[in-house]
Order: sequence, then structure tokens, then C-alpha cells
Amino acid sequence: EVLYYITWFVQQPDCSQYNMPMCTRNYEPVCGSDGISYANECMLCFENINVHIRSKGEC
Repeated sequence: EVLYYITWFVQQPDCSQYNMPMCTRNYEPVCGSDGISYANECMLCFENINVHIRSKGEC
């Protein structure tokens, strides 16, 4: 019997490094803890400060 475990990487984004409300158009996707893919960490911060980064890349 093989057991599979899913481990979620959850990280608090460093929103203080961005000049809100302006974000670059760099496409470096991150997956939010809300299950939504964001174009980059800045966009995640801009959209919802209560969302953490679940993983790098799209959800």
C-alpha cells in the first residue's frame, strides 16, 4: 500500500516591497491560498492582502 501526502507551501508575501497600486507586467505566476493564480506576487498583494502564496507557478 502506498500513501500519498500533499504538502502545501504557504508563504506570507512581502507586500511592502511594491509601490501600490502599481505592479509590473512581469509574468511570474504564484498560486494564492484562495486557489487563484496571480500573474506575480505584486498582483496577489494588490488583489487581496489576506491571501498567502501557496506555491510558485500557476495553481
